[in-house]
Amino acid sequence: LITTNQFRVGGLESFLGTYVDALRIRGVDAALLSSSVDAGVPGLDQFDHVVGCGTESYAGRWAAWLELGGKLIADTRPDVIWAHHFDLFPAWLLSRLHRIPLLTTFHGPLIGDARSNDLMQSLGITLAIDRGEGVTAVSDEALGALSSLGRDSRCTWLLPNTVRVPGDAQSPRLPLRRFALLTRREKLEHIRQSVLLFALYAREVRGCSLVIADGEWARASG
Repeated sequence: LITTNQFRVGGLESFLGTYVDALRIRGVDAALLSSSVDAGVPGLDQFDHVVGCGTESYAGRWAAWLELGGKLIADTRPDVIWAHHFDLFPAWLLSRLHRIPLLTTFHGPLIGDARSNDLMQSLGITLAIDRGEGVTAVSDEALGALSSLGRDSRCTWLLPNTVRVPGDAQSPRLPLRRFALLTRREKLEHIRQSVLLFALYAREVRGCSLVIADGEWARASG
């Protein structure tokens, strides 16, 4: 059972799609429980069950998680709840109520001035880290944030960001392009990998440019 606060279009969804594909090849069934689900989003068809709980006030949202999530658990009998922050508090509650191990994956910085964690979200993060069965992070930076909070390294692993590329994909013709990367400066690994990808492209096509925007502007040319 995979849980998250939203399933729309973005890095988290690509991350889940890649790993769910790999799990399904191994015969693992996957269900999705999320506060917000955009209908028709690519990747939803990878899940055997998709349940949305709504994004109203916390009281109403958590009640829906416990009711709808409890029914989904009764129907599917999952071996593990794989939670992705945010909305970790109801995922943790379901894991305790139904005695299912909780594995949590963090996709970015946990603390800092730019984070919008309120007390309820912070409570979920704390319980997942300190009273869950396992914790992973998608980058070295996020893993470092967990270590700084005193998380036991024996129960913390790197589960890196990845995107599935079809094995039969043909090499495209590479036109001259101008690239723009919109990011937060804390996403060091994202920036690093993006620059490396740009460098590979620029070696093949001279004259390309890359703009990185996060409050301040930087420019690179190849």
